[in-house]
Formats: sequence, structure tokens, C-alpha cells
Amino acid sequence: MKKLILVFLLVTSTCYLMAGGMSFAFSESIRNPQLESDPVDYQITTQFKFNDALDVYYLQERTNGLNEREYWIYGQVPVYRDFYVAGKRHYAKQVDLYLLDLKYRIEKDGWGTYLGMTNCWDTKYHPKLLFEERKSFNLDFFICPFELNLYTKLLSDIKEFYHEEQVELKFKLIVPTALKMNKYFNAYVKLFILSKDYGMYRWQQKLMIEFELK
Repeated sequence: MKKLILVFLLVTSTCYLMAGGMSFAFSESIRNPQLESDPVDYQITTQFKFNDALDVYYLQERTNGLNEREYWIYGQVPVYRDFYVAGKRHYAKQVDLYLLDLKYRIEKDGWGTYLGMTNCWDTKYHPKLLFEERKSFNLDFFICPFELNLYTKLLSDIKEFYHEEQVELKFKLIVPTALKMNKYFNAYVKLFILSKDYGMYRWQQKLMIEFELK
């Protein structure tokens, strides 16, 4: 079943990559080590997204000479009317998850709500109830429009409760690509906050640069 999830994610990712209309975000930092003999510490984070259908995230970090990485790939496709199938592979320190979701979408007043079941592989096989909520706000603040995206995902059974929250605050920048200023592309300064507990609670806060890929 794990191989099936990986194949599903690969096919979904390939289809959306060929479709275009994606976004790419990244952040990078370099820090002096505590000891001059140690290698330079750094952190690099990248993220590809296609609306709510595809999310590929990768973080590589070295702190005090110790390397750590985290990544996930998430994809979802509609199968019949408002029913969706989604898959996720998530790896991090003390996290090694495969998720396969079957869910029903309820759209009301701009809120995207998903209810369903998930097959969750962690230490053992655990089916869980699933609840997802998504909402986007687009606001114009003087000459600096910004977008606020909220996301939460809850997984629960009788024994365990998992959760994940994401907040994205994106300030739009128009970058000209011609001297006459008649051609441009959209870029964003994005504040990305992530909180999650899949057996180990962690949170991240990053300031990223994001570009739209058309």
C-alpha cells in the first residue's frame, strides 16, 4: 500500500507540473558555527504548490555540525463530484508517515471543509477520522495587497490525535521584466508558520520569497 501511495503522488505531481500555474517559494540562512573548527550552519527551505491540489516541501538544515531534513509531498484529485482522494508522504525527525485520504468537500461562504477517513501508517496501521479546513482572504491595504491563507488538518481515533496547522501571509510584489514596464510577473514576500504534532510537536516560522510559475 505504501508503494501505491508513492505511485499516486508521483502521477499527481507529474500531471500538475505539466499543467503549469504553480508557485515556488524558498528561504535560506547561513549562521556562524559555535566553534571555528565546525562547518558553517545553514538552513534551506523550498516549497512547490499548485492551489490546494499539490504541495511539495523540503527543508535541509545543519546545526552545530548535525544535519537534519524534513520533507513532504501531498497531492489530491477529485474522483466523483465533491469526493476527493489524497495522499501524503511526510518525513522528519521522529516522523515517518504515509497517509491516504478519502474525503468529501463542503464549500460554504468561501470555506473549504473536508470530512472523511484516512489510512495512517506510523508505527502500525491506524485508520482515523479526518477533518480539514481551508480559507483564503484577499485584502488590499493601501498600495500593498496581501493574501492570508489558513489551513488545519485533524486526524483522530480512540487512542491517538494528530493535528497540523499552516498560516501563510503573502504580500504581493509586481516585478517588471521589460524596460517599458509593460511585462511583469508576480512575486510575494511570504510569512509561513507551521505547527504540527504527528507524535512529536514541532513548529516553524519562516520568511520566504515566492514566485508564480505560469
